[in-house]
Amino acid sequence: MMDELSPSARPKLSDLEQAERREDVVIGRAIQTSREARVGMTRERLAADANLTMNYLVRIEEGNAIISNWALVRIARALGFDRIPAAGAQEQEISAAAGHLRQHFLQCIQTPTSSEPAA
Repeated sequence: MMDELSPSARPKLSDLEQAERREDVVIGRAIQTSREARVGMTRERLAADANLTMNYLVRIEEGNAIISNWALVRIARALGFDRIPAAGAQEQEISAAAGHLRQHFLQCIQTPTSSEPAA
């Protein structure tokens, strides 16, 4: 049985890691909002369409997971976003698309609109 680390023994996150973590929380909330805006899009359906486990998607939406570039692209594709790299795309293309998607989702939360896709 593993003992939990006391708060003082846990590794401290750098300022960059803390900023990225806060960003993932906001993006998770934006993903949930985008999913809920689509009639009939349940977590189960999004997880299946994005080829992610339900557990991982729930953790993403609730802000309890670090969102990988691949997961973000798969989620965007499942939500119907345009110009998303194909499943066999190179890492560089996935990374670039994920960067654009992160900016899109962050902007959606800051300035909500009636509809999103087209990132």
